[in-house]
Amino acid sequence: MISVLIVEDEQILRRGLVRQVNWERCGCIVCGEARNGQEGLQMMRSLRPQIVITDVRMPLMDGLEMLRQGKAECGCEAVILSGFGEFEYARSAMALGVADYLLKPVDLAQLEEAVTRLSQRIAQKAGPEASSLTRQAADYIAAHLAEDLTAAQVAQALGVSPDHLSRLMKRDWSMPLHEYLTGVRLMTACALLKNSPSLKVYEVAQRVGYPDYKYFHTVFTRHVGVSPSEFKKNPIPYPKG
Repeated sequence: MISVLIVEDEQILRRGLVRQVNWERCGCIVCGEARNGQEGLQMMRSLRPQIVITDVRMPLMDGLEMLRQGKAECGCEAVILSGFGEFEYARSAMALGVADYLLKPVDLAQLEEAVTRLSQRIAQKAGPEASSLTRQAADYIAAHLAEDLTAAQVAQALGVSPDHLSRLMKRDWSMPLHEYLTGVRLMTACALLKNSPSLKVYEVAQRVGYPDYKYFHTVFTRHVGVSPSEFKKNPIPYPKG
């Protein structure tokens, strides 16, 4: 999963991007949202997203200045969103190595295409560099997802310390081990809730390693933004971020 940070001062548009883009289909997970460039820069430094989608004109700090300061630090790809005819912004964005420049109002299909291209490029680039150990961890999690698995158990199965494996996962997958495990579980749960209507919600919980339904409900609702039952009735693109 490729991590995405969305920086947009208009709340309706920002929430629309989080909820209406099919991030799962793009191979991505939204790791955070920011309301302005200053907040976005802080999140770039702390979350180290692989893709940043940002508006240009925002209070406190605009998107281009945010990218000037943060892009080199986290090595991310970027997609700029801007109003019609703002050519100077486009030219400045190109100088910063921005991967794509989309006009508002945002065409979600175009945005999905742009993000998918970027996620595939990042995956292809990172693939050979990803360590054998983190690949084994990802494979182990996929094979044992239905078990009540913890990050410590994954590390123990691979013969390394949890802290060491978590650092490697952060380097190779842009998120520590426990976040990766939770992300895989929730994305799988969303797919099951959408595509397997005959399954009860508690059965979905069990299939993704949550024997305690109440805990699954809490985790799912916190990350996705709606309860599992609500999602089953009216699926929205995961995740909330």
